[in-house]
Amino acid sequence: MYGIYKNHLANFSFDLSLPSIPPIVVDRAKLLFMDSFVAVVSGTQTSIALSLSKNLSSLSPTEASHTNSSISMNDRHQSFLFSALTYGFSMVCQELDEGNPKAKGHPACHFFPALLAEAERNETYSGTQILEAFIIG
Repeated sequence: MYGIYKNHLANFSFDLSLPSIPPIVVDRAKLLFMDSFVAVVSGTQTSIALSLSKNLSSLSPTEASHTNSSISMNDRHQSFLFSALTYGFSMVCQELDEGNPKAKGHPACHFFPALLAEAERNETYSGTQILEAFIIG
């Protein structure tokens, strides 16, 4: 039973393109994207997020040298996974992430940090591709 839904969701995600999305949805997604991004940037400036980033960076110096987490973390080098973790923590540490009363929470915080870390890791993604991934998320 669940296989049918997974296939539909996978096909929907694969076939989605920005031109096929209503402009009102694209505009709302852009606002939520920027809101989420600002929440991450703001959160990374807190003393606890800076401490987390410093401690994570010291855990895996070999892997950390491959990725530059550049979102206001004082040019700390972190692995993709540590970047996603730090961004996720930073996004919610001040409760600035977007609230959605219908979703009963902050849905973007569950995928945006990984999307942001992946966009940093693979700089070949276009803004359109990142926004499409955000909308799918």
